[in-house]
Amino acid sequence: MRKLVAKRPVLYRSTQYRAGDALPADNQAMVEAWLEAKSAEWVDEADDAPKKKAEPVAEAAEPEEAKEPEEPKKKTPAKKAATKKEGK
Repeated sequence: MRKLVAKRPVLYRSTQYRAGDALPADNQAMVEAWLEAKSAEWVDEADDAPKKKAEPVAEAAEPEEAKEPEEPKKKTPAKKAATKKEGK
């Protein structure tokens, strides 16, 4: 079975679809427009799974006592907005 998949972000009917999300294919005019603009493509559902990239494995975190303490960040003086008080 084939499905229409977004190749880039698509906003349609108040829904934001991300790249890789299945798009609704019930409106032929929109399907043709997305295909022409190269915003979507037809994908066989069996072919969809292998295309996904594997998530990188996170490195093990160092134990807390092994980490050196960080130096405190220097504060930069904030600019004060000039305000005038109105006298009564």
